[in-house]
Amino acid sequence: MKSDTIKPVNTLRLKDVRLLEKLQEMYDMTKFESVNEFLNAVLKSYAFKENRDDQIIELLDQIEDTTTAIWEKVKDDKRTTN
Repeated sequence: MKSDTIKPVNTLRLKDVRLLEKLQEMYDMTKFESVNEFLNAVLKSYAFKENRDDQIIELLDQIEDTTTAIWEKVKDDKRTTN
């Protein structure tokens, strides 16, 4: 059972060199004023990613429903005009 609680201030040791290099590369391309700001943004992006994916899937489902309804209407119109 985990007993550690995530606190507002934590120390992180990056053991994976490839991860460190990738994060450095990403940080270098940003305009963040500090590494702390950058890491908070990365973590926030990851933590809330599932919500965005769910929203995108829901929107795609709505588009599919609308497209299907339009297609059915077009098919019905073709049948009645022929």
